[in-house]
Amino acid sequence: MRTVELITCDDGKRRYISVEVRLAFASINELQSISRIHSAQSNSHTMLLDDESRKDVNISRRYARSLDAFKYLRCDPSTLNPSEIPHSPIITGVPEDLRHLITIFTVQRDVEGIGKDIDKCIQLVWPTLVPWLDFLHPKHRIRNARPSMIPLTDLCSVFGSIYALEDSAAQKKRAESQNLCDLLFDLWLHFDTYHVGESTDVLYCLHMLGDAVTEAMFVAGKDRRWEAEGGTRSEQESICQVSPPYISPVCAPAALSAVRYHPRRLYRKALVQIRLALAEAPESVPTAASIQILALTRLAMEVIPLLKPAHDIICDLVSILRTIASRDDGAYWTTGVALIVATIWVSARDERPIVWALRAGFLPLALGMPETGQKATILEAILGNAYHVRVLRALSLDGQIPAIFPSRPGDNPFTSSDAWLECRVKLMNDAYRDICDNVEYIYDAVLASMLHIARKIANELIGRRTRKTAARERKGHVT
Repeated sequence: MRTVELITCDDGKRRYISVEVRLAFASINELQSISRIHSAQSNSHTMLLDDESRKDVNISRRYARSLDAFKYLRCDPSTLNPSEIPHSPIITGVPEDLRHLITIFTVQRDVEGIGKDIDKCIQLVWPTLVPWLDFLHPKHRIRNARPSMIPLTDLCSVFGSIYALEDSAAQKKRAESQNLCDLLFDLWLHFDTYHVGESTDVLYCLHMLGDAVTEAMFVAGKDRRWEAEGGTRSEQESICQVSPPYISPVCAPAALSAVRYHPRRLYRKALVQIRLALAEAPESVPTAASIQILALTRLAMEVIPLLKPAHDIICDLVSILRTIASRDDGAYWTTGVALIVATIWVSARDERPIVWALRAGFLPLALGMPETGQKATILEAILGNAYHVRVLRALSLDGQIPAIFPSRPGDNPFTSSDAWLECRVKLMNDAYRDICDNVEYIYDAVLASMLHIARKIANELIGRRTRKTAARERKGHVT
């Protein structure tokens, strides 16, 4: 189902790659830049360094430099006596230590000389930080009915601040920590369950988790992987590699383990988080939702492509696309959701995902998107698979093909593509008439269908009789 082209990669080898994937990969960088602009417009997750904030930062820095720095967080949670856990001073002291850690990590760009404090904090707490995050994770509260020991908002802040660190030592440690990544993806994909019954800022938590997940996919973080490779890596070569070197080796196992190794369940849970973010702001597209969309797009394109998509996933994506299109500021993010759909088309093994999307009403929504490179990429993906009869049927549900490129000049090949589509539909309809007028063909088809049904019924009766006979023999043998 893919349209391919032969390209020469950086190593001199010539490979076939999907044109749709290459174009979508190029356009995803624009999508990420839109996300950064969108994030800059919302300061709900950014610490404003006014006098009070600077005072808090100075207190946390003095604490990090003291002899008793993070004394509770440096304890191993596995050494705690289970009977003393609810009333242990260590349990009550760890949340405060984590807040000091968050304060220091989140001002890495705003306070001069903070890098030394960050390095010291990482050296002090890293050996026990991940065990504590595991101990405080809400999965234990859900599965073992254990009381919550830290607000969910604080826990999301910890993950967000850890994965936002630009320090090379921190990046290396988190890229090698499978357990940390497991905890992050479990918290993200099951957040809709974990936040029930708690007083939680849902948009803030999803914002922090979405940013952390996007960072966790790459060894050096989403904004710094180009610099890490000298800025010379070509887009074509990155697509040709099955597992590019800039992709974190712990990300895919963590994402799959959170959903018991069912890729389609992974997509379903990610879509649940997008819907949760959209439900918190009914009239607009919140930054948290846009970051969830970006995270799922990256996941689908570069980490876990969906080779066998399900009908409900495609329809749910189209439904989310329709919801976003109805919002006041949804123009940017209709393109983002449509890119996820197009990425699934490219990864799938046949044309069924395109048919499902078209029957769910995808094409009118795609035609209503802003005129961008991403829109052209998505429409070209549909056009490149229009030779399939099922795609033609889905495109002409009312008997006519809509003009996919109506704004192009008359001599443009895209306009001729619309004419080609109309010709294909006419040929298909004429073929249907010829078949329906052929009485002998219809008789043979009906006879073959009846024989097939009769064979199935006979096999079922024989199987039922065989099972009854076997049951009688077993009963007689037992008696």
